[in-house]
Amino acid sequence: MLFDAAVCGLLVGILAGGSFKRLLEMPLRHLWLLVGSVLVSQLPRITFIAVALSHLGTPGAVCFALVRYGLLLGFVAVNCRRVSVDIIGAGGALNMLVTLANGGRMPVVASAIGGSSPQYAENVLLKSGQILNYTLTNAHTRLAFLCDRLEIPFYDWLLRRVRYYLSIGDILIAVGVFLLIVALMEPKRLKKRIRTKSGG
Repeated sequence: MLFDAAVCGLLVGILAGGSFKRLLEMPLRHLWLLVGSVLVSQLPRITFIAVALSHLGTPGAVCFALVRYGLLLGFVAVNCRRVSVDIIGAGGALNMLVTLANGGRMPVVASAIGGSSPQYAENVLLKSGQILNYTLTNAHTRLAFLCDRLEIPFYDWLLRRVRYYLSIGDILIAVGVFLLIVALMEPKRLKKRIRTKSGG
C-alpha cells in the first residue's frame, strides 16, 4: 500500500504541474532513516528470512519492531516541520503502539487469511505462525481496533483483484506519503488554484 500511495502521489504531482526534478532534490534530512525502516519492514516478506526470523520468538519480535519503528520515528523527528511527515509519524506511532502491546507482532484479522487473490506465500506462513512481525487476532489481542482489520478492495499492477487489510496507522502513513510526495514536487497548477481561491 505504501508503494501505491507513492505512485499516486507522483501521478497527482505530475498532473498538477509538479516537477520530478524537485522530488529528486528532496529537502529532507536523514532520508536513510525512512529507507531503512521500509527495507527492514520488507524482510519478513522473503520466505526463507521470515522462517528464520520466526525462531527469534517474542524478544526478537519486540526488537524487530523497535528497530523498524525507531527508524521511522527518527526520520519524523528530524523532519517534523512538515504536516505530511507528522501524519506519517502519527501512523507509525499507532502501529508501534499496537505492535508492542501484542509482543512485537501486528495482529491481523483471521479473515485476511486466504482473502487475497492470488494467494500470497505470507498468508500460509502467517496461518502457521511463521512470520515474526504478524499474528492472528484472538480473544487476548490488545488494542484490536488498531490492528490490520480494515478491508480495502484493490487491484494490483496486473489488474488482479486483491484485498488489503490495513490498520488505522497504515492509512495515516499512506496519506502522509502521498501528501509528502505531492508537496515535494511543488505542483504549480495546484498552487495557482489555491492562490486564486484565496484571492477571491
